[in-house]
Amino acid sequence: AAPMPLPSQVAAPRGGNFAPIPPQAAVAPDPSAVPNPSAVSNRMGGDEASARRLWQVVAQSFKAAEQRAIPSEDIDNVGSIAGEERVPFWEQPEDYAETQRKDRRTIFMHDDWVRHRSSERFLRNMLSIPSSGINRALYKELVFVTSVAAFVVAFNCLFVSYQGAGGVVHPGPLNFLDANLKTMSLPALPFTIAMPALSLLLVFRTNTAYSRWNEARTLWGGLINNCRNVVRQSNQYFPDDARHTTLKRRMAAETTAFARALRNFLRGPSDDDVLRGELYELVSAGLMSPAQAEATMSASNRPMFCLQAMSATLRRGGTHSN
Repeated sequence: AAPMPLPSQVAAPRGGNFAPIPPQAAVAPDPSAVPNPSAVSNRMGGDEASARRLWQVVAQSFKAAEQRAIPSEDIDNVGSIAGEERVPFWEQPEDYAETQRKDRRTIFMHDDWVRHRSSERFLRNMLSIPSSGINRALYKELVFVTSVAAFVVAFNCLFVSYQGAGGVVHPGPLNFLDANLKTMSLPALPFTIAMPALSLLLVFRTNTAYSRWNEARTLWGGLINNCRNVVRQSNQYFPDDARHTTLKRRMAAETTAFARALRNFLRGPSDDDVLRGELYELVSAGLMSPAQAEATMSASNRPMFCLQAMSATLRRGGTHSN
């Protein structure tokens, strides 16, 4: 079965436009990927009641993700603020760049690459410039550089000279105030000398940034694979009786909680409500006690707390004596 998307999963950006998609616009999962209760029960040693509760949680998560999904043809109309149309960068909040960072995805799938190669990409990107998050994040620098350039041009046109549409140079309207004023400009030599160094610096910074991103992606992928191996090995080596079937389910739930707690650790306090909701989904499914969910939220290091819980469950399974 295909992996179920997390409640906080967001749609991948389309084409060359990297404006984030709000969390409400998650990708709709394939309903056929939801296993039926009988299949779940067989995998859990015949515990039909527990399997049905787990199946209901999975089905509800898929249904909620499907309701949050938006058609791919309408994805360009989604704004940078959840539930709204595109918002001009001058109307976006001050903390836009930081709050929307968790909703950005730069991993393209096949349909994204097809859309990215489309001949309509240029027009689509030009139309999205007013709502660009880069403009919002760098608006102070943009305003400063634009203001300085406008001042220099206005000063030269007023006090020195300007070139008309016919190519004729005319004295500025205020040139009579002081004929000794010279054109305000910077010599091109420093920029010519610094250009190779700036080019190399830009390349090195870009390569370093990509290396860090790729390393993080590789480490996270390895972590997810290890979590899957933990659950798989628990299902394989725990005996097939009622007590160990409960421990299998608990190990799977605690492994899920660990991955999500680690995500919460990386995102910070802004993800606390999401993590709490995900833990109580496990509580509702009978896979975790409310006390353990609250203890996880109260722990100073939530991922380590979840790892300790996994170790305790493994110790109860008695596999160390085999």
